[in-house]
Amino acid sequence: MGQKIVPHLWFDTQAVEAMNFYLNVFPQSEKLGQAKLAKTPSGEVDMVSFKVFDLEIAAISAGPYQSINPSISFFIECSEEGMLSQLWHALEEEGTALMPLNDYAFSPLFGWVQDKFGVSWQLSLNSALKEPQISTMLLFTKENAGRAEEAMNEFVRVFPDSEIKQLTYYPQGMDPEVERQVMQGAATLSGQSFLFMDSSQPHAFAFSPGVSLMVYCEDQEQIDDYWEKLSYVPEAEQCGWVCDSFGISWQIVPTDLNEKMFHYDWETLQRVNQVIQTMKKLNIAQIKQAEKDKPE
Repeated sequence: MGQKIVPHLWFDTQAVEAMNFYLNVFPQSEKLGQAKLAKTPSGEVDMVSFKVFDLEIAAISAGPYQSINPSISFFIECSEEGMLSQLWHALEEEGTALMPLNDYAFSPLFGWVQDKFGVSWQLSLNSALKEPQISTMLLFTKENAGRAEEAMNEFVRVFPDSEIKQLTYYPQGMDPEVERQVMQGAATLSGQSFLFMDSSQPHAFAFSPGVSLMVYCEDQEQIDDYWEKLSYVPEAEQCGWVCDSFGISWQIVPTDLNEKMFHYDWETLQRVNQVIQTMKKLNIAQIKQAEKDKPE
């Protein structure tokens, strides 16, 4: 089974620049696609797709309407200190260290950095690994602090081939963190690695469409099913986007649409995009019709 859930980054104008930066920084990375959309609400926008280690990531340059923040970050475990240090220094340049690279109780070498594009990376040394591993991490802050375990249980119900792997709770005496809230949670969702954490620290950020999660669906039945299970905020429904009860944004899309978008000819790409912009929940039959409907 291919990757089911794809993190999606919303940039102002820097999607292509950011992708090229990550392709240069990460030794195991790959460009998957690049395309340009015209006549969108944000004007002409760039769309890209790439891999970091074995994780597919998508991004778009869609204007200054959303901001990437650390509520969703990428957690990378490195087996070698040399690689970890090299990644840290590249990502920290012109960025911001949220937790300095150091020895912590939970890791002999760890650092959390927000790079120059606003994307957050957590780097941790794990010498027991043979290869680096990457996970998507969700941090529950503000009014959602204390809901990480609820979210884990909910997503395990929503996605097949999912299970909770680990739950560690805050002990007493770690104020402002709350006892019995999730200090570290690990789960696989459709076979992918996700991490979960509560934090009652005075964070200035929470989940936003700046980082969303795309769900690839095989048919209209799957689109309908995920839409029903994940959409909680009707006013957030547009162009396949929904917002769940935790404030996390999801994009419910046909599996082959992302790949097709990078291989359509220019006219077909723009025609399909115009049809998608009229939709809330995506309709596969209408998208396929738009592929065929060439102008006279």
